[in-house]
Amino acid sequence: MSYKVKLNIFEGPLDLLLFLIRKEKIDIYDIPIVKITTQYTEYMDLMQMLDLDIAGEFIVMAATLMHIKSKLLLPPEETEE
Repeated sequence: MSYKVKLNIFEGPLDLLLFLIRKEKIDIYDIPIVKITTQYTEYMDLMQMLDLDIAGEFIVMAATLMHIKSKLLLPPEETEE
């Protein structure tokens, strides 16, 4: 999961922003560090509030149900006699 940044001059993953700054396609002086830091701390607070273990268990259960249903929707395999 990549951390996304929302600024007036850029919106997207933080690693892409760093890449563009290194390649001098975005001026480092136009980047509001305080805004990025605030967004990051809000993101970290949200991650602490979420119980990712429960979310992971739910995703596994949903994927299992989808797999079972997809197998039921497929026509039965023909067996050689």
